[in-house]
Amino acid sequence: MGLLGFIVGCFRGPYHKEKGEWYWKDQPMREVESRASVKALSGDFATADTRAFYRAHAITGADGLTFVALTDHYAKDANRVYFCDDFRDGKEYFLIKRDRVTRVAGADAKSFKTLDDYYARDDAHVYFNGVPFAVGDVASFQAIDYQYGKDRTSGYYLQRPVPGSDGPTFIGIDGHYAKDAAHVFYLEAYAADGAIVEIRATTLSGAAPASFVPLGQDYATDSTRVYHKGTLIAGADAATFKVEGGDGYTALDAKAKYRDERRVKAP
Repeated sequence: MGLLGFIVGCFRGPYHKEKGEWYWKDQPMREVESRASVKALSGDFATADTRAFYRAHAITGADGLTFVALTDHYAKDANRVYFCDDFRDGKEYFLIKRDRVTRVAGADAKSFKTLDDYYARDDAHVYFNGVPFAVGDVASFQAIDYQYGKDRTSGYYLQRPVPGSDGPTFIGIDGHYAKDAAHVFYLEAYAADGAIVEIRATTLSGAAPASFVPLGQDYATDSTRVYHKGTLIAGADAATFKVEGGDGYTALDAKAKYRDERRVKAP
């Protein structure tokens, strides 16, 4: 029995009961009613009779009888949608992780569905981290990854449309480069007070989407050209170009060494 108890203890889930009290990991769930039984859902969600929980805390106003977990972050009941995550407060020097439960204002629970852990949509809006943002066509919107999305009208970078992009063929390549069937883009985000205030999209003139390859450190090549942060490096040899740092340079080819877009020395 001792060995069995040890094995069960090792494999218990984050929601568990000890000495008559329910816990999420080592945090007591003080809002669970005395006779209620906690049912773990996916992610860090759970229900206990008529209440719903994110980790150790009850979700205010949630209906536990109709509550379902959709992803690790999204959940809903018959009438409301929720986005849950954690954060660190600068006033606490970012030392303490705290839970955050947000009711997704205006979301239609009946038509709401998730696209991945962060993107979702209902019949009227597309959401990122529980916040709606404007798109050209809600019904056709697809999440590509954390940074990128697309619909039938446009590609999107950090929830902003990429000017001149073709939505149906748009893809993200890495953190800054994206392309569609006819164009390659270098994308930059500018923020103030933690919020994005501007997206700049540079269209790489003459770049060949089919052969375009990012190399790291904001360098990229196609079959004949080399770029850094979307700027063409005149005279660089695409066939031999590689990212390799050294004394005063960050990349080189068979003919020269470069620091960002500048040729700094012969090989």
